[in-house]
Amino acid sequence: PCKLSDQSLLSSLVPLVFLKDFCPARPLIRLSGSSDSGKTTAGKLIGYAIYGEDIAKTGTIASFYTDASRNPLAMIDNLEVPSMKAELLDFLLTGATGIVHEKKKLYTDQDIVREKATSFIVTTGLESLGKPELLSRQWDVACDESFHDPAFSHNACMLEIFANRDLILSAVIDLLAHK
Repeated sequence: PCKLSDQSLLSSLVPLVFLKDFCPARPLIRLSGSSDSGKTTAGKLIGYAIYGEDIAKTGTIASFYTDASRNPLAMIDNLEVPSMKAELLDFLLTGATGIVHEKKKLYTDQDIVREKATSFIVTTGLESLGKPELLSRQWDVACDESFHDPAFSHNACMLEIFANRDLILSAVIDLLAHK
């Protein structure tokens, strides 16, 4: 549901997640557009290819850090500017810059817990996040109904990904190993 250049960027995200440990800083991918623009569907299709399931979610800051430290791709659905709290901004900056987030370990006086969001982070929402700290670190993919293909079926595409997921991932790994 986006320009051809943005479709190329989103397609490159699947092989990039396998190289995340070689990327000290990672751009935030923002899928923005109206409520019927297809931004969540686009994000879900990427999740299906990588994980074999829908990974779009909302959650707590703690759950975001855990997810982003364990998995190659994290997706936060329906993240809007008015709901952007300082802790969430810190999480996104940590993910984009590769810095470490520290906090005191629960029930201790001196122990520290270090959390690092090492995944690529995709967010969806109605508009660009627009925060000055994020603007230079995000790739805003404008999703729009004008790019919709009337023949597209979310369910058919999802089933096609599931049926060919092993082949898709094998091709990605082969491409990364030989190129």
